[in-house]
Amino acid sequence: MRISQEKRSHIMRTIHSKNTKPEIIVEGILSNLDINYMAHCHSLYGKPDFLCEVYKAAIFVNGCFWHGHQCHMFRSPDSTNKYWVSKLQKNSERDIRVVSILNNLGYKFIVVWECALIGKRKLDPLVLQDCLEEWLLAGNGNCEIDSKGLKAMVSSI
Repeated sequence: MRISQEKRSHIMRTIHSKNTKPEIIVEGILSNLDINYMAHCHSLYGKPDFLCEVYKAAIFVNGCFWHGHQCHMFRSPDSTNKYWVSKLQKNSERDIRVVSILNNLGYKFIVVWECALIGKRKLDPLVLQDCLEEWLLAGNGNCEIDSKGLKAMVSSI
């Protein structure tokens, strides 16, 4: 189904970049774990969604579409395909830079993917909480949480 340019523009304007449902879920988990954190940390490169300074941990809650996560929730748009390929490629390049810079500053990094938080294949909230807690307390590397659970980040995000 093709959507008019006007309707597409309206839809895109309604998409928020912070305080999204996935971010609110992660914030609730951090609160349940009694973890001190700062939300939307603009003072650190990459502006992590959550920063846990005690653990030198940066948490990003990434939308599967916006960051090109190859999961069941990602679908390349039919319209203006050239634009979106370029946009998603630039997002991916920026994400790689952010990981490198944060690691050089001594921070560990985790991406919590949208597919882990919402939809039919989302993780059980207690499993998600266990994954975040395990990474914060024991993990010392870059990781990601998707609909299959916690895993080390071995390639670009």
